[in-house]
Amino acid sequence: MYKTFIIYCDFPHFLPEYDPTRDVEWIQNELHQWIYDNIMVKWDSIRKKPAKLCDMFTGYHASQALIQLAFETTGITDNKLLSIPKMEKANAELLVHKLVDNFLRLRFPILLALNKVDISGAVDNLAKFQEQFSDMTMVPISAKSECILQQKCKSGVISYQSGGSHFDFNVQQQDTSDKSEKELQDIKDSILQVFGNTGVLQALSQAVRLRSPVYAFPVGCLDTCQSINVVTNDKPQILRDCIVLKPGTTIGKLFDIMLYPPVSLLAGEYVRAEGINSKGAKNVLHKHDAVNEFNQIVKIMSTKKASSATKIRN
Repeated sequence: MYKTFIIYCDFPHFLPEYDPTRDVEWIQNELHQWIYDNIMVKWDSIRKKPAKLCDMFTGYHASQALIQLAFETTGITDNKLLSIPKMEKANAELLVHKLVDNFLRLRFPILLALNKVDISGAVDNLAKFQEQFSDMTMVPISAKSECILQQKCKSGVISYQSGGSHFDFNVQQQDTSDKSEKELQDIKDSILQVFGNTGVLQALSQAVRLRSPVYAFPVGCLDTCQSINVVTNDKPQILRDCIVLKPGTTIGKLFDIMLYPPVSLLAGEYVRAEGINSKGAKNVLHKHDAVNEFNQIVKIMSTKKASSATKIRN
């Protein structure tokens, strides 16, 4: 659902013949060249009809709102778009490179998961990544330490919660071997006390945060926020249903999602939609409008009620 790239790097040692920073550069270049080449191979037709440049980005499952933002960030206005036929090739290439960079940053943000920080010498290499990729999100992790802590917790040796900064030995377990105890102490000293946690859960959480979801709260009544197909009184209700969506999802797409399992709140054809804005006033929403924090509470009307299985909910 969410397109955040997590680049997993093992970097215990920088060998002369291998530098893991090159892996990051290679992926960045491949992604950029992939989109850039797709555009330039059709540049002759784009010069004849500049509006086609916008269409070149729809194949990456990007919303119109995201594509528009990439164009605005690049400084491509309607007038700039119309000047493409007269643009010199070198200037056109620079413009497309800049546009692709901005699109990739918005559509496919990258997080660097720097693994094996538990190995001696690996911490020193963090500085090289931080210097070379200062504009990217990166998390030092020790997947091995996380696995050990999870296994010891499952066997009852320790109490530990994934992503936690500490663990506790269970007093009921008296048969912990010296090797196991030393292994756990090493994790505590070299990972938890240095980095705060193993980084595994943190990396996943930050990856989601790079493309944070938006939330829609569909209701059957905007005045009371009564849920769809729920019979209640006229008093204000607690928002019952919440649908997690990727950024840029439109009202029309939200309607499609609500037609099918696991949501299945609506049926039939789309009629119209209304929402509540930030000032608490009702406003008409169109199918192409993106769901955001200003219209999260939404009522969508259709030509048919949902099936009897979902018609009345307690």
